[in-house]
Amino acid sequence: MKIKKNILLIIIIAGTIIICSAGYQFFYYAHKIVPEIQYFSAISWLDAAVRESLYDYWQCNKKYPDKLSELKIPFPGDGANPEMLEKFSYSSDGQSYKIEWSIPYMNNTLTRHNSAIEGKKEVSKSYLNGHLVE
Repeated sequence: MKIKKNILLIIIIAGTIIICSAGYQFFYYAHKIVPEIQYFSAISWLDAAVRESLYDYWQCNKKYPDKLSELKIPFPGDGANPEMLEKFSYSSDGQSYKIEWSIPYMNNTLTRHNSAIEGKKEVSKSYLNGHLVE
C-alpha cells in the first residue's frame, strides 16, 4: 500500500511540474510576441489611414501628393504615431502612387505593397519573407 501511495505522489508531482513548465513556456512566449502583435496592429491601422487619406487627397486635388507629410492622417491613440510613417516608403508621379512598409513580425519579415492609379481601386500585396501571401 505504501508503494502505491509513493507512486501516486510521484505521478502528482511529475504532473504538476509538467503543467507548470508548460504554463511558464506559454506565458514566456506570449510575453515576447504581444508587443510585436500590438505594433503590427498599429502599423496596419496606419496603413489603412494613409490609404484612405491618399484617396481623399485624390478626390479633392485630382492628383496624389508628392510626400506623405502633405496628408492629414488622424492618429486616434490606438498605438499608431507619426514616427511610424518612417517605416513607409512612398513615391508618386501625381497620377499614381506606390507605397510600401516592412516590419519584423514573429521571427519573419512582413512587407506590404500598395499602389493605385488616378483614384481607382488600389492594388495591395503582402509578402512574408519575400513570399506572396494570398
